[in-house]
Amino acid sequence: MKPVFLVLFLMALLLLHCQSDATRFILEVKTDAKPDAEPGKLGTDGKPVTASGAKVLDAKDVRKMKIDVITKRIIVDQSGNGNFITIQKAIDSVPSRNAAWTRIHVKAGIYNEKVNIPQDKPRILLEGESRRNTIIQFGDGGDSIQSSTFSLSAEEVVVMDITFQNTHNLKPGNPLTWAPAALINADKAAFYRCGFISLQDTLTDSQGRHYFESCYIEGALDFIWGNGRSIYQNCILNVTASLLGRGQTAYITSQGRDSSIDASGFVFKYCLVLGTGPAYLGRAYKKHARVLFYRTKMSNIIAPKGWSAWNYAALFLKISIAIDCDGGSRFASTIVADKSGHGQFQTVQSAINSIPPNNNRWIKLQIKPGVYKEKVNISRNKPCIFLEGQDPSVTIITFDAHQRTDLSTTFTFAADNIVAKGITFKNSFNHPWLLKRLASNKVLVPGVTQAVAARILGDKSAFFWCRFLGLQDTLWSARGRHYFSSCYIEGGVDFIFGNGQSFFEDCSINVTGGAFESQIGKGYITAQGRESPNDPSGFVFKRGRIFGTLKHYLGRAWGPYARVIFHHTTFDSEVVPLGWFAWLYPGKKQNFMYAEVNCQGPGSDTSGRVPWEKKLNPSQVQQFSRSSFIDHDGWIDKLPLS
Repeated sequence: MKPVFLVLFLMALLLLHCQSDATRFILEVKTDAKPDAEPGKLGTDGKPVTASGAKVLDAKDVRKMKIDVITKRIIVDQSGNGNFITIQKAIDSVPSRNAAWTRIHVKAGIYNEKVNIPQDKPRILLEGESRRNTIIQFGDGGDSIQSSTFSLSAEEVVVMDITFQNTHNLKPGNPLTWAPAALINADKAAFYRCGFISLQDTLTDSQGRHYFESCYIEGALDFIWGNGRSIYQNCILNVTASLLGRGQTAYITSQGRDSSIDASGFVFKYCLVLGTGPAYLGRAYKKHARVLFYRTKMSNIIAPKGWSAWNYAALFLKISIAIDCDGGSRFASTIVADKSGHGQFQTVQSAINSIPPNNNRWIKLQIKPGVYKEKVNISRNKPCIFLEGQDPSVTIITFDAHQRTDLSTTFTFAADNIVAKGITFKNSFNHPWLLKRLASNKVLVPGVTQAVAARILGDKSAFFWCRFLGLQDTLWSARGRHYFSSCYIEGGVDFIFGNGQSFFEDCSINVTGGAFESQIGKGYITAQGRESPNDPSGFVFKRGRIFGTLKHYLGRAWGPYARVIFHHTTFDSEVVPLGWFAWLYPGKKQNFMYAEVNCQGPGSDTSGRVPWEKKLNPSQVQQFSRSSFIDHDGWIDKLPLS
């Protein structure tokens, strides 16, 4: 056999081996969990056994832990109003070899301590009050094990709504070294809506089965590393290569699978990779390293090669699928929802369910006039849908769920490439008219609470002539690029919020508390959650009008780099003179990008604004034009509009 043919033959064998291993790995980590489901609301198991005989942990396994059966509750409050003032003392109080679930609720605050859950303290539910409000931090470096801010060695532990941070490498003058924010060294651990922040070795995913959902992970060097068998679902990975210095390269993963029968590996499903680069998706910590990115969005920071063999010629598998809609702006088919029974479907959800998964042709869903009382979800695998109502005054989708922002949403948009036109999305729980309805039924008036009308998780979502009605957390622009044209948005508290990259053009914003105005006091239009200087998110309002009956701030900071710009917008007189509120981040005022440019109306006088409001020059304003901010690839002009 000639050498050239021998080489080609060997390459073909290697390719077949890689494809076989890739297919087997996909089967090993496959779950039936829906990407937008919450703990306790997930689908069936159906996971095959891996080569080592162990399954991959997913959310259903967490549900089987029966964490709803809590026998003991402990409160940690550093102000002294709980059972303990430190988290470690609360953990120490849990009996050794604890057989029943213990809930440790950590009140909002920054807890400067190292925390360790030892091997003999299983079945702990550790919960904060949100990852922005409950923060555990410490500054130690130099040892990949001992330096961890948080260490977990016990099995069956669930953590929710807490940020773990190691500040060692983030302090000027400290040498760059290992500084983990968290070390996970046990089986069956799950993390929901948590944050992990450091620079090198942020998250030591050491060993065992782990599940991470809706978490935020930040770092630059091997910042997700170890030999764990883990699924990361709906997570944000923020790469901070800029902190390494000029010309340096970042590495997201460093996975340590040791042999071909080792069941470990990292799976990133429906995630978002952003930040500053260049960055490799991973480098091989061991010779059989295994990492899978599945249906994950990646910004342009990823190095073209994608992966580094580092010390090994390792197998890595990357599957990153971005679905665009074929057929230009033409519709492949039209379906009709009509609650009166004159269409193909009587509910909006049943119409959406009929659309094939992973559809890549535009489908029009006509929603006939009527009030549709239902919660609706367009799951991530249902892209390319055009929702068309007759008029927002007659086509209304409403529901009254409340309290949990992630569970109360009337309409959830999780898929990419979604357009809605002429529809009202409403959460009626806090609606001003609810007081009369409740009074007529002799029901107590509820307190104002989270009650989301629409939640947008997908990229390239557009809304034309729509209405969003609620009171608190009306419109959740969670992530992705979103465009709103000639829409009406109503609420009183943080009613446009999230970490999305959104552009509002010619929109009317009504700040009102209705029957609850005395309870609210002052309103807040925006609560923007930008996490870092490299986070592309922000809210831009062009033209349009701000009005209402409630005295209000233009926004308050939900993230340490919150970004909101109003330009050529008309403000009525109810704007609070200060304009903006630092809220959760009083020490980060210099990082905010709050600006008003060429606005008008009685509320546009900026002489009394906070001193940290930014003044933008024309070139800076251009960075926040529609084309520059959300439409650099021209997706808006390609949308079907009938």
